[in-house]
Amino acid sequence: MNIELKKLDGNFFTVKYPDDYTVKVKEASDSGMLEKIILLGTGMSSKKLLISSDKTQETDLSNISAVQYRRLKSTLYLEKTILLDGRSGLLYERKDGSYEKTAFFLQSDIITVISLTAPLVNKDFDKDYTYIFDNFSWK
Repeated sequence: MNIELKKLDGNFFTVKYPDDYTVKVKEASDSGMLEKIILLGTGMSSKKLLISSDKTQETDLSNISAVQYRRLKSTLYLEKTILLDGRSGLLYERKDGSYEKTAFFLQSDIITVISLTAPLVNKDFDKDYTYIFDNFSWK
């Protein structure tokens, strides 16, 4: 089965994503968020892909509150070290309940988060995450 991919050029990255998503938000803000992209699944799955880049003063992912939260909830999340287009980061996968895969990357003073969520677990979403990671490049 061939999946059609759409391309999105952000300020900090380029990503291709499955064609069953539509762009809901693509913006920056004055509050420090440099870029926020939200893609919503077009079917009945209610899946949502968020990619955001924010300014941070932190120099280590361990100091990021969202990473600390997931580490405290180790019964809910599995942590893995990952590499995306030459940049290392942390990937958290929810063990049960709703579907969630969230990755964190830190480069200089910018934290980038890539998160795919859905209210129900569906292993087909793993394919979406793989497509996104395989077709992601930093600028």
